[in-house]
Amino acid sequence: MPSTRILLAAGVAIAPIFLAIALAQMALRPGFDITRHAVSSLTNGDLGWVQTLNFVVTGALAILFAVGVVPSSPSSPHASCSPAASSETRGHGPSTPWSRDCWQPY
Repeated sequence: MPSTRILLAAGVAIAPIFLAIALAQMALRPGFDITRHAVSSLTNGDLGWVQTLNFVVTGALAILFAVGVVPSSPSSPHASCSPAASSETRGHGPSTPWSRDCWQPY
């Protein structure tokens, strides 16, 4: 299995790869106007496979990133806390059994 660092780097690469390929297609496709057409319309026509492959590759990178996030998360009780739960304990909302101050030691 790839290292966590490589999996997280996949997430960093998603936007630049997607944008580079989409912008290149926008520039090369005659009649394409971003003010009138959605990026997904690049999947139409003879070169539609390029944008389809772009969607598949960036989707796969997103899945790899998600796999990498899990082991990089701290294995403490704080990992399951959300900012909403934390704000509830500071008097900004109702207190519930699972809302505790996630950012302070117990």
